[in-house]
Amino acid sequence: MTLAEMQKEVGKDYDPLFRRIYHFKDETRRIFLKSKIFPVYKFINWKSYVTNNEWTVILLVREKKYVNEPAVIPFAKYQTYGMGVVYMRPITDRSFFIINYTPHFFSRYHDRYITPQNYNITDAGKRIEHFFVNNSMPSYDFSPAGDNFIGYYNQGIIFGEHTEDRTALKAKTFVSRAMLYNNQVSTDDDISFIRQEVATSPDYLRDRNQFWGMKRYGKLNLHGEF
Repeated sequence: MTLAEMQKEVGKDYDPLFRRIYHFKDETRRIFLKSKIFPVYKFINWKSYVTNNEWTVILLVREKKYVNEPAVIPFAKYQTYGMGVVYMRPITDRSFFIINYTPHFFSRYHDRYITPQNYNITDAGKRIEHFFVNNSMPSYDFSPAGDNFIGYYNQGIIFGEHTEDRTALKAKTFVSRAMLYNNQVSTDDDISFIRQEVATSPDYLRDRNQFWGMKRYGKLNLHGEF
């Protein structure tokens, strides 16, 4: 299954999924209103009657003032195709954006972030959930050559490729901040390549001190709440 084919298939779930999401938000509002600790989040599972895709929806409230407008993070697993996970969100009422996080990406995320942080997350599904909860507001730089892109996340950097219209991205690998900037950390060709791409990025050179995960100059913030 190509990236374009995946985008076409999950697009069939667009209307029923987001109709259901708005019901989820109403159903969970009381949980967030009663919470004394933030951030707080809830996982909801929904199976599409159109494609049979099994979606996980994370409703995430970072601060109490956002209890009525939780961040919404929907994703589906495509393990049978070897495609990993696909995330989808609206751009307009009639268009949407997807990111395909490949199995290799989550393998690198485990090796380069989960393990060094000594997190005891042995279940693959829990690692995926941990990634989305902690990296819900990245931004993207499309300045690399060809159809490549750099994604700036709270926990590190992703590298991958995109379609011509930039409405579908494939996240191919992950590098933690420590590996990217700490010269004492051993590297491989993959990390060395991404270091070079980031170091020569016009946005990175313009402002190296911007907080990761927030909207940056010249980038698209595609995981914001809606």
